[in-house]
Amino acid sequence: MLSASRRLSAFSWPSRRLASAAVPAGTHIISATVCPREVQLAWSDDTVSTFHHTWLRDHCPSSIHPVSNQRELPLSSIPLDLAPLSVSVEQGASGQALSIRWPAEADPVGAEHVSTFDSTWLRSNCYSRADSRAARGREAPTRGRVRLWGADVDAEMPGPVIAWADLESGGTGAESPLHALLSSLQDYGVGRVSGVPSTMEATEQLGRMLAPVHETFYGDEGSGMWDTAPRASSEVVDTAYSQVSLPLHTDGTYLEQQPGLQLFNCVAQPDPTAGDPLAGATRLADGMALAAKLRREAPDVWDFFCRAPILFQHCEGAVDMRHVAPIFRRDPLTSEVIGVRWNETDRGPLVTLSAEDVETFYESVRTLQAALDSIELTVRLSPGDAIVCDNHRVMHGRHGFTGYRRLLGCYLQADDWRSRWRVLDARGGSGRQGGG
Repeated sequence: MLSASRRLSAFSWPSRRLASAAVPAGTHIISATVCPREVQLAWSDDTVSTFHHTWLRDHCPSSIHPVSNQRELPLSSIPLDLAPLSVSVEQGASGQALSIRWPAEADPVGAEHVSTFDSTWLRSNCYSRADSRAARGREAPTRGRVRLWGADVDAEMPGPVIAWADLESGGTGAESPLHALLSSLQDYGVGRVSGVPSTMEATEQLGRMLAPVHETFYGDEGSGMWDTAPRASSEVVDTAYSQVSLPLHTDGTYLEQQPGLQLFNCVAQPDPTAGDPLAGATRLADGMALAAKLRREAPDVWDFFCRAPILFQHCEGAVDMRHVAPIFRRDPLTSEVIGVRWNETDRGPLVTLSAEDVETFYESVRTLQAALDSIELTVRLSPGDAIVCDNHRVMHGRHGFTGYRRLLGCYLQADDWRSRWRVLDARGGSGRQGGG
């Protein structure tokens, strides 16, 4: 059996590592009853939680490595007919706890084992109540705190504008400018930075503050950085390098692992004119707001685009990328949309749908486009302005232009920026818990 100091050092693991539902203030355990296959806890708010014996042994805090937070107990070592020797509710210095004594056969070293669970953690992670499972889904890392927005936002863009100088000197604390930028990405799917130098070095520095660069076949080989300065027609491997208008889209739809973030640093922008006031302006739309709008106003269209497998591809020279997926990706717990994948210019042949669904596609895509048009936001970037978009949520595009427009940028890894946000947010003591 692990030492008492080891058990205490691992004790905080579950509350940090698993997504939690909100716990009503003052809730505590009234009684604990051992049943043939589970332990039932009665709570002071008249609810009842059920925990299987195997689940409790599997989630024992003392079976977690104190540094890596990885599980150390093999699942195969937990008997399926496991039952506790005793269960008691105890009051300690850190609050109420449930103590469970297990028989020797439940431990790899063949000794009796004691599991001690914080009561708040047990209530937060109760899987037997449907509302708890739904709450954990809503509070999972990619969904929590989502704030929808559209063309009617009060400011030019949702969220704060962070100064480059503050990012450089502000550190990585809980109340740092970096935390503010990451929180804007978490809340709105977009972040904006002002005063960024017009160099590739500064652009890469900004990107790596958020996450490692996600390399693709665009840009400089080995660096992952790219430059959208217009080029000759014979050198255009993507319409981003042209002057034409780009419809709203997410990037990398033809990749199984879509880039997580997309960074644009504006170096040059054509001036608007009376005849073309939107020349080169950036187009943005919240994919989560799009999903909510369709679900509310056109549920059949929303349902279709949640299930219809669409082929996306990029075939050019030595590159042949293909991926099949619906436009909307849904959470397995709540069915809420948690990801958007749409780029009409990178669609492959429409051969992945049935004959009936092909007709439905052409009918439904008109509704999709009309909904996008209604929530589109136009932003004019000036040199020194940089925006970061969650490529799993926010669609971007641009208005066509003449003259010279140049953006520097890169893609960034999705898992890493979310990890950095969760770590900084937890340091702030805000009471919001992420999952892992």
